[in-house]
Amino acid sequence: MALLCEKMNKTIFLFFFILVPPVLAQDVQVFSMERSVEYALEHSPVLQGLQITLAQTDEEIKSARGYFLPSFSAGYSLKSITSIDSKGPTDSDYVDQDQMVASLKLTQTLFSGFENTTRYQRAKLGKEYQRAQLDKKKLELIYNIRSSFLELLKTRYDISIISQGITRLESDLAAAKAFSDKKLVPYSQVLQAEADLEFAKQRLWETRTLVFRHVKRLNLLLGISFAESSENKIKYEGKFEQDYIDFKMDTAQCKDLAMENRVEPGLINLEIEMARKDEKFSKGKYYPKVSFIAGLYDTDYDYAESGITSTGQTYDRDQQNQYWEAGVYVQWNIFDGGTSYYQSRKQSLQIQKLEMDLRQVCLEITEEVIVARKLFYETQKRMDSIKKAISAASENYTRQQKRFKAKLTTISQVLDAQTRLVESETLLSQALLDYKLSMVRLNNAMGIIDGEQL
Repeated sequence: MALLCEKMNKTIFLFFFILVPPVLAQDVQVFSMERSVEYALEHSPVLQGLQITLAQTDEEIKSARGYFLPSFSAGYSLKSITSIDSKGPTDSDYVDQDQMVASLKLTQTLFSGFENTTRYQRAKLGKEYQRAQLDKKKLELIYNIRSSFLELLKTRYDISIISQGITRLESDLAAAKAFSDKKLVPYSQVLQAEADLEFAKQRLWETRTLVFRHVKRLNLLLGISFAESSENKIKYEGKFEQDYIDFKMDTAQCKDLAMENRVEPGLINLEIEMARKDEKFSKGKYYPKVSFIAGLYDTDYDYAESGITSTGQTYDRDQQNQYWEAGVYVQWNIFDGGTSYYQSRKQSLQIQKLEMDLRQVCLEITEEVIVARKLFYETQKRMDSIKKAISAASENYTRQQKRFKAKLTTISQVLDAQTRLVESETLLSQALLDYKLSMVRLNNAMGIIDGEQL
């Protein structure tokens, strides 16, 4: 019986450690950089809000299209007229009455000074403008996600550097204590090693806190709530290593690609077109308005008293008529105090201002491309230089350790060599981050929004 229970316990133990972990692992979602970008493009509340705004422009276009169609209305009125005082030949009997009018009216605008056409064209431009705004926000979001993701990977890389440094410091501290116990080195060198070790641990704690901040920043950019990140165990993973990109485009090619892809010039051009439509709309108010109106009417006049003829006879004066009418109506607003003129002038000045903005944006894009491309190559050269410094610092640290064990130097020199090694590794980490960020900036400067990397 005991043997059977032991076998059952072993079975349960194996079941727990073999089957349960895969089940738990199903809750963990691993996000690479590009997976993060894809998720954000689909789930970001900011982008979803802009997509709703874009959907609203469809309704504006349909609304503007409705001005071309005829309008159909129905009306009904009921009123009572009671005479208070009357003079002259009008008898109060001809005034006191109840009136009822029912009508059906059809109105079709034949010409509106191009207002309806302009309104419709502007609505279509508004949709293009909102779509461009959505593309611009996508570009910004991709840039922020990639930058934050690289910052996270760099911080984790720093943790590994600091951890290796702590391991070396612990080894140096142990060696210093061993020599101090044998009275070969003063105890002050042990204290210095302990202080450097504690400083390194403090830096490690601060760096781990920075990792937490980067993760929360990514959750915000991706639209992941605190509850979702806790339940699904979101995990961001990626490689942070040197991988040079074979990029051969010159500055002119980068600039041409940026002018082709960047959203900002197109946005301003759309603003210019919309301002021109507004200007045309203001000028259209000077044109006559022509409408066709057809109506069907049913009237009922119920007089308070019967009519009296000249011979003294009475007769029923109540009337009930049904009739229809149709006609063309022209209305021309000849003078409006200059309101339409000054509105037109305002839009003309707005167009001039937007044209200046367009020139400025093109200059800024050109400068951004030139700077991003230059930084891309400079950071690559800087990494090569720092790698040589790390090699020298590592060799120096190894030599100082050997000299210390041979009692040819002090622990202070060993710790200084360790510090220079950590500093060199940290510089390489920062240079690698700058190199990868320069790739992201160059992507952003050239307007690449589809998730592609250089």
